[in-house]
Amino acid sequence: MARIRWDTVCKSKVKGGAGMANLSVKNKALLAKWSWRFATEKEALWRKVVLAKYGSNVQRWRFKTTYKKNMSAVWRGIVENAKDEKVSK
Repeated sequence: MARIRWDTVCKSKVKGGAGMANLSVKNKALLAKWSWRFATEKEALWRKVVLAKYGSNVQRWRFKTTYKKNMSAVWRGIVENAKDEKVSK
């Protein structure tokens, strides 16, 4: 099997690629969506559960949290993505 660069695989078929989605970009978009929902859905039950479990709060798109051993990979990804300047500004 020939090795192909990932950016080539992600190009459209018309441009000579395999037409596969760039999963890194899709993941960042999904994490940004959850960051947005966390900041805007103040009364949502899922948000209250996250706050109770992790003790985090949002101030001007900045997550303030201390990393805990039991922090889920999903929540850690949301927090890290929110800290990313490209998403938080």
